[in-house]
Amino acid sequence: MGKRPSKKMLENRLKNRLDILRKFKPFISDAFTKIERKCGNPNCRCAKGKDRHPAWLLTFKENKKNKSLYVPVDLVPEVEKWSKEAKWMKQMIQEVNKIQRQIIRQHVSEKRAASKGKKKVQKILEKL
Repeated sequence: MGKRPSKKMLENRLKNRLDILRKFKPFISDAFTKIERKCGNPNCRCAKGKDRHPAWLLTFKENKKNKSLYVPVDLVPEVEKWSKEAKWMKQMIQEVNKIQRQIIRQHVSEKRAASKGKKKVQKILEKL
């Protein structure tokens, strides 16, 4: 089994991740998806069963209901950046959670070890 990281190392990792989180740009955590649809023009190629037109949507929950929001074509590159930023942010948050859990586990094991050491000293003193 590998050596557990020290408390100082964990705190440095945590500080690093929190510094990264502070540098985030605008983000949006809604699902950003591309769909294909008919335009409604009876003379268009899509009405004849050929290629459909691409459209982009954001889907999200609002008041316990699924909602969709059309993203205009000129905003697609920017919204795509926001969506990628949100995914990266979620990954950083998961890493921070993992580090925090490690700190808690390490704290508990250190307390237990210290407690056992105190009990051993007390037993030795009682025998004297």
